Amino acid sequence: MDTFLALNDAVVNQGAFARLIALDLEINNRKVVNFKADGLIVATPTGSTAHSLSAGGPIVHPSIESITITPICPNSLAMRPIVLPDSRQLTVTIETQRREKSALIGLTLDGQDMLILEYGDKIKFRRSKRKIYMARTGNRYYKMLRRKLKWGQV
Repeated sequence: MDTFLALNDAVVNQGAFARLIALDLEINNRKVVNFKADGLIVATPTGSTAHSLSAGGPIVHPSIESITITPICPNSLAMRPIVLPDSRQLTVTIETQRREKSALIGLTLDGQDMLILEYGDKIKFRRSKRKIYMARTGNRYYKMLRRKLKWGQV
């Protein structure tokens, strides 16, 4: 079992192929839902304004200790993003078997290298015991949202 750290997000998808994959989601070892989507994004508040936001996920203030789960193009309108306390452990199980050799299902952490996943693989997400300390110069969070995201502009 390998362990990896991510600051922003983790993405499960089929890379270059936009095909539905079946996933099973558990939270704290309790079954929550089986669903089909192009993929799934698990994001921290830091990563909420990146890939997760573009896939329809919420903007999460950095002071909120949370994990956001955002399905990528789910096949059901009932499958919506959810924000959870970061004390929860998520388990995502790959329920799709590869149909073609080139149709790789992968896990990408912070947009870096993709780890290849197979049918039955389980990915566990939890908050790290490690902490990262960042220097801030003033409270510019809302200014950043307005500037970068054109927040509130018509």
